[in-house]
Amino acid sequence: SGSGTVPVFGLPFTQNFNASTSLPTSWTIVDNQGNGQVWQFGTHTSGLGGTPGNYAYLNSDGFGSGNSQNCDLVTPKINMSSGTNVTLAFTHYFRFYTGSSATLSYSINGGSSWTVIQTWTASTANPATFSQVINALDGQANVKLKWNFTGTWGYYWDVDDISITATITAPNAPSDLTTTVSGTDLIIGWTASAGATSYDIYSSDDPYGTFTFVTNVTTNSYTTTYTAAKKFWYVVAKN
Repeated sequence: SGSGTVPVFGLPFTQNFNASTSLPTSWTIVDNQGNGQVWQFGTHTSGLGGTPGNYAYLNSDGFGSGNSQNCDLVTPKINMSSGTNVTLAFTHYFRFYTGSSATLSYSINGGSSWTVIQTWTASTANPATFSQVINALDGQANVKLKWNFTGTWGYYWDVDDISITATITAPNAPSDLTTTVSGTDLIIGWTASAGATSYDIYSSDDPYGTFTFVTNVTTNSYTTTYTAAKKFWYVVAKN
């Protein structure tokens, strides 16, 4: 836990779990069983083939007889607002045992509610490839995905090489740029751009000189202290 702004990721989004044997930054694990028997990162005996390096796995067999698991592996929040034809792909191996299941779900409200994409209740090939266009995610700004394993002394689910891609639509250029002075403030405004999630502000003392990045804003206005007799500005829409 800690303070500060939680990062929001954009598209394309990838994760191959090779960086370490720890939970990747901004990912979360939800232990629904509450016993600490959760997703791990690395490799295990007879696990996922056909992929180099580490992968995410929940190894029910490794936790032994008499133990049950019900755990989610959840992505960070991903902004897909500029994307269409959103495609989720990953490599995996689900080895089935009686009572176990592997479920893939998505959320468009940051994890408040979930919709199931697919549930596996039989062993897959090793490795298996999942690839699906999920149009319900098109244009959504608050997306999360989760992989849930549930089982009692079952086998395991291994997941790797996650990729989320889309057709990206560039935002329109900002238009109707205006400047007004209010007291010691200079207020810059413009018409909001379709597809933009934020705007970069640049300024210069010379309209033909070098413009310097000032800040990024998420609304279609920017206010700054009026300190120069002559200043030139431009705004770039971002997605």
